[in-house]
Amino acid sequence: MPGSFEDTAFRKLIEALFEEQRVTWSAERPENKPSRRTSQAKYALSCYKGWAEISNDSILPTKEPNIVDFARGNYLMPLLPLEKDDYLVPWLSISYRQSSTPGAKFENACCRIYVLMLGQNEDKRLFGIGFRIESPEKNCQENTTDDDTGRHDFYHAQLIKSIRTHGPEFDVPDWLPCRQPSFPLWAINPVDALLNLILTLYGTKYYKDFLRKHGASLVGAMSKEFRQLNQRLRQN
Repeated sequence: MPGSFEDTAFRKLIEALFEEQRVTWSAERPENKPSRRTSQAKYALSCYKGWAEISNDSILPTKEPNIVDFARGNYLMPLLPLEKDDYLVPWLSISYRQSSTPGAKFENACCRIYVLMLGQNEDKRLFGIGFRIESPEKNCQENTTDDDTGRHDFYHAQLIKSIRTHGPEFDVPDWLPCRQPSFPLWAINPVDALLNLILTLYGTKYYKDFLRKHGASLVGAMSKEFRQLNQRLRQN
């Protein structure tokens, strides 16, 4: 059974992110070539166990409808280099599941988006910080009702020290708070959430450029609320 339009758009958005970073890291666009420090930070991670890089689109876990599970292959996907703080490289992992029941709402999908921002210090130790973007927690729980309201029943972002299922160990402060605060996001569904990630890491200019290239296949999958944000950004 094929996925819904929204489900297909979400998986194609992941594929677009893969292609954007692939071109940059492969130096096909010399004007966007990563700095030496950024390249060193990326390749330093190859020495650490517990993960596998998504190095080509054939292994992207986006081929099945209604599910994306990077943990199945212990996968991390590099993202575009950061314009600033280039001693860190962002790495992506996604856990997403949409009900295949006819009439199931895309906004009720369970979606967890993890980003690790990693570098290597002078002692050759991996260090960094991470965050996750999550759907309302009830979306990922079974047998909940509309009367069951959790502390984080809204799209939000939180700090993390690791990805529970996979990924390398790295130095991070023990005191880092990973439950609160939870920052509410302008998002209603997984497409909104992943576009929030792009805006968070790369800012308005890149986000607008990305939408000009890939937005035609995404507009119908964005929530009405999120389209209002895009409208405001276009006015700037």
